[in-house]
Amino acid sequence: MISLEGIEEFIDQKIMGFGTTLDEKILSISEYRKLVTRQREQGKDIKMQFDIIPVVHKIAADGNSAVFVDEIILEMIIDNNTQKIFIRLSSVLEFRDQKWIVVHWHGSKPDYEEGESDSWHVDEWKKKNAELEKAVEEKLLTF
Repeated sequence: MISLEGIEEFIDQKIMGFGTTLDEKILSISEYRKLVTRQREQGKDIKMQFDIIPVVHKIAADGNSAVFVDEIILEMIIDNNTQKIFIRLSSVLEFRDQKWIVVHWHGSKPDYEEGESDSWHVDEWKKKNAELEKAVEEKLLTF
C-alpha cells in the first residue's frame, strides 16, 4: 500500500476530484487524504486487484499538461465471493518544478449498458418501475 506521507510531491494542494459516489467531491489535499483513508478503512478486509486499460495518455504540445484516461477493472474478493466493478478514471496533470502534479481527477462507474438505445435510462426506469409495481401487487395479494 502506498503511504500518504509525502503525497504533496505529486498531488496539488487544491486537487479537485469527483469519485463514483455523490459525496466524493474533493477540493483540497486534506479532503483527498480523508477520502483515501476512508476507502482504505472500508476496504481493509477486502482482497483487491486492478487491471488498468489505458484509453488515452496525451501530453499537451507545450509539454506542461497531460490528460490520462483509463478504464479499470477492480476485482474484489469478499467472503470468498468475487465482485468485479468497471470504473473509468480521467486525470489531469501539470508539469511543475520538473515533476508531474495531479490537479484534477474524475472517476465514474457506468451502471447501465444500453447507452446507444437508451441514453437517458428511460427504459431502465420503466423496467424498474414495473418490477416495483409487480412487487407491490404481490404484497397486497398476500394480505
